Amino acid sequence: MRIVGLTPGTGTFYCGTCLRDNWLGLALKKLGHEMLVAPMYLPVLSEGPNLADGAPMFFGGINVYLQQYLPWFRSTPRWIDRIFDSPAALRLAARRAGMTAAKHLGDLTCSMLKGEEGHQAKELDRLIAWLKSDGKPDVVCLSNVLLAGVAGRIKRDLGVPVVCTLQGEDFYLDSLLPPWREQ
Repeated sequence: MRIVGLTPGTGTFYCGTCLRDNWLGLALKKLGHEMLVAPMYLPVLSEGPNLADGAPMFFGGINVYLQQYLPWFRSTPRWIDRIFDSPAALRLAARRAGMTAAKHLGDLTCSMLKGEEGHQAKELDRLIAWLKSDGKPDVVCLSNVLLAGVAGRIKRDLGVPVVCTLQGEDFYLDSLLPPWREQ
């Protein structure tokens, strides 16, 4: 079975979700499945072999932030987006304290949950194009429910099951400030 796992990275520290996704992927590979972990937002750090190494970055943290607050960034050409999705730019941005803190990202979180109706729709278009061109997966695994905004489009355009694991969303959601927590 060909499985693509989408997992948000942290860029500068080890997180339980990244480690779990990578080790789950390694276990699935050991069972004979083809597994790829595609990073979202920031690079994925992992102990040992990292299944995200060499995979393209999706929903790069700088780009999704700029698309949220600067409407003209929602239609920039890919060559501009590549600059902000570069490993060096993302590592530099990841060093910024609080970049992954929920209390600063409520509106962005809600936009991401809207999927193709959110401000990051062009990022979703790019993910779908990659999933189609890189060899259609048999299943796509979202590492947490906060990525659910991409599920409907993946299911509709690829016709494959989309599954989701749960880990740590409650802490993130509890940290959102009003009115975002209620939304």
